Amino acid sequence: MKKIFERFKSLNNIEKVIVIVATIISIIILFYLSKILLNAIENFAKNNDVVFAILFLGILIGTPIIAFYVIRSNRIEKLRIAYKDALNLLKTNPQDSNLRQRALNAGRRYYSLINYNTSSAYNKQAINNDLLAIFGTDKQR
Repeated sequence: MKKIFERFKSLNNIEKVIVIVATIISIIILFYLSKILLNAIENFAKNNDVVFAILFLGILIGTPIIAFYVIRSNRIEKLRIAYKDALNLLKTNPQDSNLRQRALNAGRRYYSLINYNTSSAYNKQAINNDLLAIFGTDKQR
């Protein structure tokens, strides 16, 4: 549950509203379908209602999850583009410390979101590898 809240915190306000609205709609429909499911269980002969309720329960549970991951994948793509743009700017002027800092920050945001807001040695190494591709190794300097 903690990871879900951490992922939710990483969304911007518009994305949070979309996830909340999708969740509320899912809860309302889930409540309606639970009534149908209970009626179907009481009248076991109505097999079509049970199938209908189970199908929609799956859709309702899956809708907020799918909405979250679609929003997250769009956000990852935006951060990836911002990171690549920062690296390309740095290639034009490798001596500029502001561009280097911008590339580092963009890389941290991008790799952090990919790994669910955790900073890891992998993230640092990936950013370092990207910068080494621009600057070359110490032997080449």
